[in-house]
Amino acid sequence: MNIHEFESLTKMEVSDKEYAAIEQIYLNAGELDKESFCKGWKQAKDASREVMQALSDNVDGKRIHISRLDKKIEALEYELDHERDIKEFRVHELEDAMKRVSELEAERDRLSSDKIKLALALRQRGLGLSARIHRCSHDRPNSLTL
Repeated sequence: MNIHEFESLTKMEVSDKEYAAIEQIYLNAGELDKESFCKGWKQAKDASREVMQALSDNVDGKRIHISRLDKKIEALEYELDHERDIKEFRVHELEDAMKRVSELEAERDRLSSDKIKLALALRQRGLGLSARIHRCSHDRPNSLTL
């Protein structure tokens, strides 16, 4: 609705400033069609119009508050998504590290086993190399030194 439609429907003349306030009330009236709004406006007394203005201002305030809350929610959702991405990345890093540790442990065990087999094979063939099994605090028990 524009100022000319309002004046035509209400048979009232208003200034641009007055119409701006009336239009805001109309917009805050929700689903009310312009004919019904103008009919009610014509019938309303000054006190009723003041109440309508106060209610309209309240609606505007609530919309502003809702808009601020929406922005806060959006920011929190962004932070949450970012934190989830970081967590997922760290989980993948940890899984990769655990896999690598398992692979290294398996390789160490295989090499230790090969070392023992080689030492025993050399001893059985009497190849004069002394092989001794000893305990070392930093190695696995029964590690073999050639």
